[in-house]
Amino acid sequence: MARRSPMNERYQKNTAPSGKTRKSAASAKPKRGGSAPAAKSPAKKARPAPVLVNPPTPEFKRLRKIWWVLLITSAVITFGSWGARAYLHSELLANIALGVGYAFIGGALWLDMTKIRKMRNDYIAEQKSGKPSQKASTPKAAAKSETANESSSDNTTAEHSSEG
Repeated sequence: MARRSPMNERYQKNTAPSGKTRKSAASAKPKRGGSAPAAKSPAKKARPAPVLVNPPTPEFKRLRKIWWVLLITSAVITFGSWGARAYLHSELLANIALGVGYAFIGGALWLDMTKIRKMRNDYIAEQKSGKPSQKASTPKAAAKSETANESSSDNTTAEHSSEG
């Protein structure tokens, strides 16, 4: 660091010290109380259970499979367009393949942003609210609920027939 003025008394060695230089920034920090114990930090709050992002419904799984097929197909077609340009020396075929590959990527993005994201957001909202899903979460649960509904409807018809 350069000195501002060598004639300043602060920087001359042969004069008697007339004052102090500036203190460091560390001395400007607040001191801790030595005798009083420091206050303990509040206890950590319990974290809520992690939110599952992907609903385990058959419809969601079907859409995710379609999404993966669209992405993989787009990658294969796009890389194939490079091969067509390099090995077949066909600019037209390469450009058509590249356009088709981009169309598949667009389809995958559209599917993800519209249908899959809507299903995922609905599922997360259901989990956060604590309400059970109106749709059965698994096929086994759906089958159990259907058999329970059938047996209850059989009981009600038997009651009505015995009354009449």
